[in-house]
Amino acid sequence: MLLDVLEHLPDVGSALSEARRVLKPGGCLIVKVPDLYPLHDAPLDFRRWTEFGLERDLSRHGFLVTELRGFGTPLETSMLLANLGHAKFALTGLRERRLLAIVGALILPLMIPLRNMVGWLSSHASRDVRTMPYALCAVAIKR
Repeated sequence: MLLDVLEHLPDVGSALSEARRVLKPGGCLIVKVPDLYPLHDAPLDFRRWTEFGLERDLSRHGFLVTELRGFGTPLETSMLLANLGHAKFALTGLRERRLLAIVGALILPLMIPLRNMVGWLSSHASRDVRTMPYALCAVAIKR
């Protein structure tokens, strides 16, 4: 399993080659990577994937992708990004003691549950996880 790891590796190919080497033929690799997601763990955050790029990278390293799905409908992903952006704004402003950010930090506990509810409701109203997923998960078999 490689869950939220590959984006932090400067050489993804080496990691996928090593995963292939240690798996028995027919062995299963599960990979989760970000698609639309903010920079994190800088400076060790190197890339994002689309479903096409992830499938290509896995295929190039000897894997057959048997399942590939996105996480997050467009509204879910946008609510997640809004929550992360609001929190980053509030934390930075509090550190810098800016009045507007302090007000933003006070509003944050009210906004996050509201945005989460909107995102959750949208996930039940729409199954579009291909347009704007925040993450992708693939199941791949060693050929």
